[in-house]
Amino acid sequence: MVEAEPGSVMRIPPDVMRYAEPIGDEVALNLDVFSPIRPDYRHLVTYQDAEFAQQPVGPAPG
Repeated sequence: MVEAEPGSVMRIPPDVMRYAEPIGDEVALNLDVFSPIRPDYRHLVTYQDAEFAQQPVGPAPG
């Protein structure tokens, strides 16, 4: 078991079973990031396809 403090980041390797449960009554944010995108989650971001097609590929200006 791992208890994460506010502002913590955890890296969980692929293919590892995991479970999370917030402790207490404060709001908790769970943000999952997959790179490359998982094929079984691809349908969740298809609404962004047109927007990304309009953006040039490369480093951001600045």
